[in-house]
Amino acid sequence: MTENFDEYIREVLTEAKRCEGPSLRQLSDKPNYRFMACKPNPYSPGYKRIYWSRKGKKINLNHCKTAVPGQARYEECKDALRAIIRARKKHRLLQKLKKKNK
Repeated sequence: MTENFDEYIREVLTEAKRCEGPSLRQLSDKPNYRFMACKPNPYSPGYKRIYWSRKGKKINLNHCKTAVPGQARYEECKDALRAIIRARKKHRLLQKLKKKNK
């Protein structure tokens, strides 16, 4: 019991040291997630590490209405909305090129 508890405390303290300030999006060190970042914790002082974009899972945009900054769901929604905007711009550009070629 003591060894496991000491190992758990050591792990918590090293995790706290790794996230001393906000960071940009990075590739995740967890195998099931694509991205991670340190973001301000909305419920207590300090920062927390969040993981988002699970591999093999689709994003439900209906959950974006209640997403709060500092949550993984918020970051997923931000990424999804950026992807939608990029796709729309690309589609408009292709439509303009088709009109010019006619």
